[in-house]
Formats: sequence, structure tokens, C-alpha cells
Amino acid sequence: MDNGCKFLFQLARSDNPTVLSLALRTIATVFETMRPYLKLQQELLLSFLVDKLTPPPGSLPTGAGKLGIPQRKNIGASNASASDLAEREQEEGSEVEGKPPSKAGRAGITPARGETRELMLEILGHLSRYPDFMVDVWVNYDCDVNCEDVFERLIDFLSKSIQYVDPQQRGAQVLCLDLLLSFVSHMANRVEQEHPPWPEEYPLVSTILELKSKKLLLLTGASRFNKHPKGGIAFLEEHKLINANPPPDASEAELATYRAQGIASFLKNTPRLDKKLVGEFIAKPDNIEILRAFIGLFDFNEVPIAEAMREMLESFRLPGESQQIERITDTFAAKYFSTKPAEIQTQDAVHVLAFAIIMLNTDQHNPQVRKRMTFDDFKRNLRGVNDKSDFSLEFLQAIYDSIKKKEIIMPEEHVGQLGFDYAWKELLVRSKQT
Repeated sequence: MDNGCKFLFQLARSDNPTVLSLALRTIATVFETMRPYLKLQQELLLSFLVDKLTPPPGSLPTGAGKLGIPQRKNIGASNASASDLAEREQEEGSEVEGKPPSKAGRAGITPARGETRELMLEILGHLSRYPDFMVDVWVNYDCDVNCEDVFERLIDFLSKSIQYVDPQQRGAQVLCLDLLLSFVSHMANRVEQEHPPWPEEYPLVSTILELKSKKLLLLTGASRFNKHPKGGIAFLEEHKLINANPPPDASEAELATYRAQGIASFLKNTPRLDKKLVGEFIAKPDNIEILRAFIGLFDFNEVPIAEAMREMLESFRLPGESQQIERITDTFAAKYFSTKPAEIQTQDAVHVLAFAIIMLNTDQHNPQVRKRMTFDDFKRNLRGVNDKSDFSLEFLQAIYDSIKKKEIIMPEEHVGQLGFDYAWKELLVRSKQT
């Protein structure tokens, strides 16, 4: 099923109208019949459609897209103050261009036009026609800290598209208005009609509102971290969002360990953090315990070293200072060697290999490097480092080929097919935790 969805989603990126039409209609049928089992796939699809359909920057008239809807000051049992949430809104509004890419790989997507745009709008309308669609989207995505605010993005897109004036896009404008009005109509129907009792297996409404409140607080903390890391961590600890959970009789040393683990989990799993700041923060001398806890969250068992380095370096941007790189590679070496990798004899050998992989990645993919490192150069640099012996040619060739064929880059730098591949890889990882 995973492969089937992946191939269908790839076809939905086609520029061929016939292929695109058939792919989107097949996807719509799949979701109609198996929607409860495809939560993350639906999130990826809806994000992709909104990305493709959103008008290009600068095409909207001044002031378009802002609906004058007053914000609620309290959401359920929220601990977020009005100033906290207002600050987050202000930060989001002032960082449109710097907003992290969606899980569909927003950076590599050009807006759909003409027939393609209307076809995508029709499929979006087809997917969302059932009465509880917006409720399902808000509960499953906007109230889940690990998901995008799909409801918010969709309503924002529709309201802006209604005001988007383009003589060649009148049909799309009408479709957006019709879709938005259908959501309003469903809301009105739910208010006016009696509903069956809330199913016992569903989470309580109060629990859902608390989850949304927690997500708002976490995103506020992420915004503060991006301005001042220590201040962001202090904010999260103040609101008890760093999940340390130490036992009541824990010693000071144990409390420090639990705290480091809680901060590391936040840094690794929270979206919208500045990856450059994450790398600089964990590499500071004062944060060595946090760095160890952060690297400890990865599972490197039976993972080739090049792929282990790729997985780690996709979670933060490697700092430029040599001492910071040294601390990161040293911690990585201890973690990776503890998995007893085949062929590597010592922890020092892992350390040297990690440095060599970083250098190879830069050499192979930096446009300013004219003379690329050959395999013989790479092999020569690692002569005698494996406990005074050499690595096998097959082992080194696999590392060299992996880095040469596929650059280690940050997730937000993945565009086009690379962006889709990364998004799908992330989806599969998250599906095991959902």
C-alpha cells in the first residue's frame, strides 16, 4: 500500500494533463475507501494541493487574504497567555517568506495554472465534500503537534483565492468560493441539527482543545527559540512542556540527565525550529549532555555509516566552527560504535570516518570546488585509520558512491524530486509512531 500511494503521488506531480487527471481521480477514490488508514498520506496530499494552488507571492492585492475575525483569548484549558499567542501570530505574519517548507516540499513547487489548477481544485472539492471534512482535518492535523495546520492553511488559501483577481482564473475563483461556502453550510447544519452522542472511543472535546493549546504553546516556544535559544527553553520549562518526568527521589545528577533528555527530544521532534540554531546550541561546551541525549535518540543499529551521518545531519545544520564539529563527530562516534558496526574496529575509526564523510560531501557538491576528490583520494585519506589497518575497498566504495550520488543537505533545501523523496521518507517514519 505504501508503494502504491507513493507512485500515485509521484504521478500527481506530472505535467501531462491526462496522467495528472487519472492520478488525481485514482487518489480521490483511494481516500474515499480507505481514509481512516491514510492520515499522514492525506496530510501530504492536502499540503501539496494547497502549495500548488496558492497564488504566487505578490499577485494578491494589498490587504487580500486577511479576514477580520477576532481571535479567541482562551482556548479550552490553555496555559498560553494572550500575549504569547499574539506574539506567535505576529511572528508568523512577519515571516511568510522564511516559513519552513510544508511536508510536500514547498520550496520546489511552482503554482499550478489553467486547466491543471482547475483540475486540482475539483479534486480538492471532491475530497472535502463530506460534511465532517473540516472537523476531521482540524482535529487530526491542527491539534496534532507533529502535523501541519492543514485546516488553517486551507481556509487561508481559499479566502485569499476568492480575492485573487485574474481574468483567466475566474473559474478557479468560483470553485474556491463554492468550497468555502460549503464548509460554512456544513457548520450551520451542525449547529441547527441534533447529533448522535459523542462516541466513547473518541477523545473528549476538552482533551482535543488541550492538545491544540499545547501545540500553540510549543510553536510559541519554537518561535522564541529561533530568536533566543536559552529564552525559548526557559519558556518551555516554565510551561512544563519539556517532558523530563524525573522520579520524585531523583538526585541532582539524575535531574540534569532527565532535563537534557527532555530538551533533546524537543529539539529533535519539534517542527519550525531553526536548524542552524539547533546545531549551534547542542554543540556548545555547556550543552554536552544535551548533545549526547540528542544523538542518543537516533537508532543506528545495522545502518551504514554514511546513512547514519545523513540521518543525523538532516536534523540540524552542522556548525562552521571546528571545535563544535569535533564535539558532534566525537559524540556521534561513541553512539555509532556502541552498535558494533561491521568492519569498524575502534571508536576513533568512526570519528575519522565521520570527518571524512563531511569533507567528501563538501568536496563532491560544492560548486566552488573545481577538482573533485576521486575514490583513490578518498581511500588514501583513510589509510591505516581502522586500528592501524585499512578498510575494505567495498566498504569505502559504498560510502563514496552514497555521498557522490546523493548530497547530505538540510530538509528545507530538498527541492523537486528530492523534496518528495524526503517527504515520503519522513512520512514512513512518522507512520510507525502514529
